[in-house]
Amino acid sequence: MHIRPARAEDAAAIAPIILPVLEAMELPFLARHGLETTRTLLASAIAHPAYRYGYARGIVQILDGRIAGAAFGYPAEDEAQADAPFAVVLQQHRLDPTQLLFTDLEAFPDEWYLDTLAVAPEQRGRGVGQALLRALPEV
Repeated sequence: MHIRPARAEDAAAIAPIILPVLEAMELPFLARHGLETTRTLLASAIAHPAYRYGYARGIVQILDGRIAGAAFGYPAEDEAQADAPFAVVLQQHRLDPTQLLFTDLEAFPDEWYLDTLAVAPEQRGRGVGQALLRALPEV
């Protein structure tokens, strides 16, 4: 097991790990566009470093040669622009760029915000989430 920074080429592996978190949130975007379209759009957006789930904001746990989990976070001052890359992806797919996954700000001023930590279902119970939490920056 080892943890490393996420990379742009990890996007296709990370998207299905994050998707159940978004599905559990019952976001209107998912109801409109469905899981597969959302997964495709999410994978495209992860390749943008400034996106809230952009590779530059994430770390991944590698287990048995595959990505077993991922964590994404950012300083509060980045949150206002964290979804701009997703709007670009929506435009590229000829979708309304104003219909983002998230519409509310959640971070408090001067904090580092852990946006999402997710573990692949088949890897749960193996300490992946705990290892990712321990690897997060101390801020």
